[in-house]
Amino acid sequence: MKRIAPALLLLLALAASAWSFDGEIGLLYGFRTLKNSDLRGVFGTGNVAVPAVAVRVSRTASLGLAYEAGYSREAEIGLFGDLFSLSVSGFEIFYKQEWPLGRLTPYLKIGPGLALYKIHIASPFLTAYNVKGRDISFQIALGMSVRIVKRVALTLEGKYGVLWIDPYDDRIDLGGFRLLGGLTFGF
Repeated sequence: MKRIAPALLLLLALAASAWSFDGEIGLLYGFRTLKNSDLRGVFGTGNVAVPAVAVRVSRTASLGLAYEAGYSREAEIGLFGDLFSLSVSGFEIFYKQEWPLGRLTPYLKIGPGLALYKIHIASPFLTAYNVKGRDISFQIALGMSVRIVKRVALTLEGKYGVLWIDPYDDRIDLGGFRLLGGLTFGF
């Protein structure tokens, strides 16, 4: 899945440019937190990479697809130092509304996503706890792009994602904040 997503985004961008669509492709990188305070205390923040492609539907609006990868953390928990690992990745479809102000372009992005997650707790004394699944998420982001040259922009984005999972009988909040920065290229 991790190998297919960047290839799919690149293929979509190439197809859109071949059909003379106006849009952008970008790569943002930054950190992600977890809203759940217990998990945040164990894992802290982690790095994520977010390749994305968007096609304009008007002068200030676009529709896009993004893939968030990279949040994978391990920690020791409990009295016996059991290994606890968590990884979260996923796809998102978004609507992006921009407000161009010369070289600066603030924007708002919203949309649903499909989150993929894995939780594993290994203990020499108990049966291993494994959860692997997917669930619907929702993202909202505020950002600012600064045009460097005609079709290249430096982008800074703050995003919050909502993701509640229900492994077994426990409800866990894997949502959280992301602070991302990177480059976007227009086509």
